[in-house]
Amino acid sequence: EMGLGSDAQPRLIRHDCDRDDEALRIIAWEVQKQITPLVETETIDEKPWAGFPRHQRESLIGDVSGVTHLFENEQGLLAATHRLLKRMGFYARIATADSVGSAWAMAHFGTKDQASVAPNQWCIPPGSAKSVLNDLPIESLRIDVPTAQTLTRLGIERAGELFQLPRDGLAARLGRHLVQRMEQASGEREEPLSVESAPVNDQAVLDLEYPTSDQAILADRIR
Repeated sequence: EMGLGSDAQPRLIRHDCDRDDEALRIIAWEVQKQITPLVETETIDEKPWAGFPRHQRESLIGDVSGVTHLFENEQGLLAATHRLLKRMGFYARIATADSVGSAWAMAHFGTKDQASVAPNQWCIPPGSAKSVLNDLPIESLRIDVPTAQTLTRLGIERAGELFQLPRDGLAARLGRHLVQRMEQASGEREEPLSVESAPVNDQAVLDLEYPTSDQAILADRIR
């Protein structure tokens, strides 16, 4: 059906989480060099998040509060990030917001009609995180599967419906972690970044007066 020859065979490669993590760190280092120095690979919980069967890091999170002027504005920063990732062979969904939780939610669940500045790029105005999140599914809050299933049974499928409920009751019935995720998404609770650090590459050069293979001289210079 795809025009492949009759002898074409699929190529199966075993999934390697460690290689995925290493690739994500390499991307993070490039973003640090060209966009913002404050970048981390996302932190995941002990339990998988609802809507994400693969329990592994898949996103980068950066603090761009002090660098947006270098790209004229947040839209320019999004465009620069998109170009960088495209040169590296990646196509990403990118969002900026005044909280990690809302940026993550929009990058994963945002739709084209939610003030997208370009295909798969979103810029959430300061102070409007909660209103933008209203129409997103509860899975956008990075909650575990049992919590999402319980909320669905109660008829709560959108984040906006969840934000209307008393938080004390939610914490008592479903745990404090759910309320914490709601606060992170709305910008009421900060999420400190654990900045990714590139491996140190120390080197030094010493020119000798003349070429030598004398091990004693070389050992002395190395010390």
